[in-house]
Amino acid sequence: MRFTLYTNKTIKECVGALNERFKEKETKARPAVSGEVDSEGNFVWFTRRTVWGITRQTRMKGHLKRENNSTVIYGFVHEGIAPKQIYVVIGGGLLIAALFFFSGQGLSGILLGIISVLVYPYFVGDYHNSQYLLKELKKTLNGKDKPPVATTSSAKSGASSVKPARAK
Repeated sequence: MRFTLYTNKTIKECVGALNERFKEKETKARPAVSGEVDSEGNFVWFTRRTVWGITRQTRMKGHLKRENNSTVIYGFVHEGIAPKQIYVVIGGGLLIAALFFFSGQGLSGILLGIISVLVYPYFVGDYHNSQYLLKELKKTLNGKDKPPVATTSSAKSGASSVKPARAK
């Protein structure tokens, strides 16, 4: 899932906030987030979740860019599949596995059936991790889904911020 968030913090403040979040201790209510961020605003976040005994690590990549007096956060994270929707995927895989099995290709049907069930922890883990990472990023950087409204003192007073060109 690609996302774009907006914050009023500068890139330097965002980098500092991300580094502080990396240093926070893991609690039961707030899982650990690890990663790295550079001074240019590129960052990578990781978090882990265990589903059915399989630990799934999900990575979020992003970039901070200053535009129009606000910082824009561009990023990508694997979205996964919601737990309610994964049953459709598993059911479809098992149905196709049954078709293979009863058409005389038993080994292919059995393998496809096993794979259909084993994808559950990966897709559901990515779903939960991506939601968590996006929520934490918004909380850490005070990120908003919509760009902030530009309010300047000259705009409030009705004065124009555009200066006339000088004649040479």
